[in-house]
Amino acid sequence: MFSKSKSPKVAQIGKDIKPNIYEEPNHYDGLTDYSGAQIDSLPDKFMTRGALDLCGCSNLKELPSGLNIGSWLDASWTGITSIPDDAKIRSDIICRGCDRLISLPTDFKVGGSLDLTGCENLTKTPNNMVIEGNLEMTGCVKLAFIGRCLRVGCSINLSDCKSIKHLPKDIYLGNNLILRGCEKLEEIPEHLCVNGDLDLTDCISIKYLPDSITVGGIILLSGCEGISLSRELYQGMKGRFILPNSFSLY
Repeated sequence: MFSKSKSPKVAQIGKDIKPNIYEEPNHYDGLTDYSGAQIDSLPDKFMTRGALDLCGCSNLKELPSGLNIGSWLDASWTGITSIPDDAKIRSDIICRGCDRLISLPTDFKVGGSLDLTGCENLTKTPNNMVIEGNLEMTGCVKLAFIGRCLRVGCSINLSDCKSIKHLPKDIYLGNNLILRGCEKLEEIPEHLCVNGDLDLTDCISIKYLPDSITVGGIILLSGCEGISLSRELYQGMKGRFILPNSFSLY
C-alpha cells in the first residue's frame, strides 16, 4: 500500500552520514560525505528543498521546531516522541517502528501518505486528521482513540490495532478500509461509505453490520463468527461477501 520514491535531492542523514552545510543557514540539500558519526540532533528551523531520510538514526530523540521539508520525511526506527505542530512536510511522512512516538500534531494535514506502522505506544490520533494519500497504522497495538474527524484520500489500514473499540462517525476515505485483527472493535459507523473493500477479518467483537453502509468492493468477514447482517445489505451485495462459518440475517 505504501511506498516512497526517492528523488535526487535527498538530505540523507542516516548512520555514518552527516549533512553538508551550505551558505544559507540551516539549509541542507543533497547527499553528503561519510564522517563515521550517527546524527543525534538537528538545528531548529532545519530546511531542505528535497527529502529528508533519517531512517535508522536511533539516537535522534526529537525533530526540531520549524522543520521544513520540500518532499518526504522518513524518520523510521528513530527515537522521536512527537512530530512538531509547526513542521511543514510537503508529501509523505514515514515513521515505521518509532516505538517512542506518542504525539502527533493537533490539526494534522499530510500532503501525501502517512505510515506509522509499528508505533506501539501511540494511543490516539488528533481530532482533525487529513491525509491526501494512504494512512498505514498496522500494529499500533495501544491505539485506542481515533479523533472525531478522519479524512483519507486513498486507503486506511488499521490492521492489528488491538485496542480500538470505535471508529469516528466523521470518516471519509477514497478506497479500501482494512481492519484485520482489530479484536476489540465493537461496531462499524452508520452510513459508512467505502469505495473499495471493507476488510473486517478476525474483528471478533463486531456483532452486526448496519444496513446503511455502502461498500463498492468486497466485505471480508472471515473469523467474525455469529455476526448479523441485514437482509437488505446481504441481498444488495450478493456474491461480494467473504463470510464466516456462522452468521445470521435480520
